[in-house]
Amino acid sequence: MLYESTIQRQIIDYLKMLLARGAVAWFCRVNGGMAQYGDQPVWNYTLSIPGFEDAHDGYSDLHGMLSDGRCFAIEVKRKGKKPTKPQQRFLDAVRHGNGIAIVAYRFEDVQNALRIEL
Repeated sequence: MLYESTIQRQIIDYLKMLLARGAVAWFCRVNGGMAQYGDQPVWNYTLSIPGFEDAHDGYSDLHGMLSDGRCFAIEVKRKGKKPTKPQQRFLDAVRHGNGIAIVAYRFEDVQNALRIEL
């Protein structure tokens, strides 16, 4: 069984190749939502989705934009794991906005979902 970090590295390498070929306009890896500085928690982002309270969790591991303007969000999981409720809520919001939302258990899931001709 592959570690989540291994799957994510494969996906990042694939996205970098697509970036170099012009198929991806940009992408970003998002670390956790909170960092601790001494006794002070600092939230790295606030996620606002219509119909829900603002949250500091749920943002996908990877997100970006294809060169045709479509946004994508990729939640990377090990086999047998599922997105949390906040992660699923974010993926649903991306789909609702006509973006591509993927739960990737392996590198090929991203290839299949993005469907980019090289």
